[in-house]
Amino acid sequence: MAWGYDEREIISEYTEKSIGRSCTLEKNTKDWAWIKNTIIDLIKIVCYKTQKRKEFATFICLKIRYADFESITRTKSFPEGTNEPMEVLEIIMELWERCDKDREIRAIGVSLGEFKKTKVRQIALGEDYNMEKTSFHYA
Repeated sequence: MAWGYDEREIISEYTEKSIGRSCTLEKNTKDWAWIKNTIIDLIKIVCYKTQKRKEFATFICLKIRYADFESITRTKSFPEGTNEPMEVLEIIMELWERCDKDREIRAIGVSLGEFKKTKVRQIALGEDYNMEKTSFHYA
């Protein structure tokens, strides 16, 4: 490897372990409507990319940078997996509730990770379950 020579094979394929987007706001804000619209736009982007890959995320993350540049992340595992914007929005709103909403926000980000190829739904004990509507995936 000296002098820039390396005989090893070049690996050009790379699989993303997460898909995320963030946005620095034009100005610091506490305006919930503006923040929520930004979050929705970010969710649409990451969900579209996840759907395009035909995968389901089991890990959802909200990242916030406050006006003083302190950054926090709030995460949640979602074992069933999702790539649907409304499901992701519901989880992001849960994560938002764990943030300090009295501080101005400078930037916000959403990411999805820990992908799997099929969506799994665990039924609750005693829940009615229609076997005819179930599709099974065999390895």
